[in-house]
Amino acid sequence: MPCKVSIIIAVKNGERFIAHTLESILAQDYPHIECVVVDGMSSDGTLDVVKSFEPRFAGRLKWVSDDDSGMYQAINRGISLSSGNLLGILNSDDFYHRPDSVSTIVKRLEVGDVDAVYGDVRFVRGNDLDNTVRLYSCRGFRNWMFRIGDQPAHPTFFTFRKHFDSLGGYNEGFRIAGDFELMLRFIYRNRLKTAYIPEILVTMRTGGFGNSVENCFTRKNSEILRACRINGVFSCYPMLFLRYFKKITQYLFKG
Repeated sequence: MPCKVSIIIAVKNGERFIAHTLESILAQDYPHIECVVVDGMSSDGTLDVVKSFEPRFAGRLKWVSDDDSGMYQAINRGISLSSGNLLGILNSDDFYHRPDSVSTIVKRLEVGDVDAVYGDVRFVRGNDLDNTVRLYSCRGFRNWMFRIGDQPAHPTFFTFRKHFDSLGGYNEGFRIAGDFELMLRFIYRNRLKTAYIPEILVTMRTGGFGNSVENCFTRKNSEILRACRINGVFSCYPMLFLRYFKKITQYLFKG
């Protein structure tokens, strides 16, 4: 029986780019995909855009619009509404880099020797899609790097529903580092076996909430340390600053 993939999108006031995100899902050459959109009571035309895609998804699009306490509660709700046995999370202003991104992920997981996969991300600005601002390569990632605040690229991280059932979903007490906490818990603490796919799988737009300078240097670092503490992993502020050297090289070497 083919693997069914559920892609969860949490969005609030994402009218500008969500159509592009949904188009990239429709463009995938893997046929067994459902998309679950969780809207946080957007005040713009986000929901109208999502509804306009329903006929094209032909029953493979679910959406809900309601108040939530933040992005991670919305993602958890999307997971609960989904029906796939393989789950991935996509931001509402990002998109899959190629039509075979999802099929590449499924083929690697179907080998059966790993629990999860991740790959690379390229960053662009707005609609300037041909100019790569930063290449987020996970080629050299090792599990010990969680201790310096590093992590695999979250939008490329796919794992099976059974692991969410056994290890829990996203910690809703986090505002911007809940994805770090979940991967730390899944990969580092509980030793899920992962595989790196050496390809760009997702294109992300810069300027998101979690990428702002203030969040990177203040709230995000604080939340990363809290994630380490509750999972019994030692880290400290001097260790976290080491990951910025990696970020600098990602901006310099983006070809």
